[in-house]
Amino acid sequence: MVFDVDNWDSFTNLVQWENEMKKNGFDKNWVKVVVCGNKCDGKGWEVNTAEGQKWAKNRNYLYFETSALTPVKVNEAFDALFEQCID
Repeated sequence: MVFDVDNWDSFTNLVQWENEMKKNGFDKNWVKVVVCGNKCDGKGWEVNTAEGQKWAKNRNYLYFETSALTPVKVNEAFDALFEQCID
């Protein structure tokens, strides 16, 4: 699940994405989720690190701050997701 750290509405929409997954049979035992706060290379952050981490941690999701542009931590996020799938 990806949101834009420069856009608070994007962050609050994570709940809608999560509800959509549940509606379609989401099972935490089988489906692994990584939350990415994207555009971490920007300057206008509306969602800080602690808020993103707390939201993900409360749901037992991993959290990464990424940049698709530069690409900061994109590989790490995918690697963590793959490791969860293998486990």
